[in-house]
Amino acid sequence: MGKVKEGHATAKCGKGYAKLKVVVKEKGGDPVEKASVLVQASGKKDKCRLKTNGEGLVIFTVKAGSYDATASADNAKAGQAPALPFSDGSLPGMVLEAQEEKDVEIELDAVAETVTPHIEAE
Repeated sequence: MGKVKEGHATAKCGKGYAKLKVVVKEKGGDPVEKASVLVQASGKKDKCRLKTNGEGLVIFTVKAGSYDATASADNAKAGQAPALPFSDGSLPGMVLEAQEEKDVEIELDAVAETVTPHIEAE
């Protein structure tokens, strides 16, 4: 699978290929930078993993066919410790035709922080 990490694709896809643009966002709508996006051909071993740019965007150039996409990321914000994970997001069974350009969005939801009470012995 070919891939483009940054920016927007303007060139036409080669014969038999499709462009899949994936934007990863938080539930509130903000883009998720450095999210890991895995695109895998449905029922096959062919797969590719890329990290999103500052706009939460990653672009895959793939052969026409059916694909599953999964995104995951840490919810690390400036000054936040520890980083809380997002729950993974997925889009199963996307069908891409040759020369098609498909834009999809995967939404990630922050996992609630677990608070462990501290009890001191007397």
